[in-house]
Amino acid sequence: MPRPSFTIRFQRSRNHARLRRVSTLTGVSMNAIVENAIERELDLLSADLVSQLEETVRQLQSWTYTDEALAVDIESFGQAEILHDDPIRARMIEPDDVDRAVDIWGIFEDPSHATS
Repeated sequence: MPRPSFTIRFQRSRNHARLRRVSTLTGVSMNAIVENAIERELDLLSADLVSQLEETVRQLQSWTYTDEALAVDIESFGQAEILHDDPIRARMIEPDDVDRAVDIWGIFEDPSHATS
């Protein structure tokens, strides 16, 4: 069964030269050094990700929302609907005007494009 492979393209030639030198000095293949380094890095990154996810779960579990708070928020939302005008006013358009009113392609073609 063939082993999986991965080609590394070094962005810094210095790292490749150092890898070759360490391999020569230690008698350990470049592949073994790189695989061991990748394994250690993945272990560190994985542990950090697990820690972050555990903290997110703790935060989510700590959030509570009571029925009373929900009722207050619903009431506040309803009051805001009554007290404040909507920032955008809808208006009726004729079916023939739909293409002009919703000129999506024109918006992308010309950044200064605006429909009124």
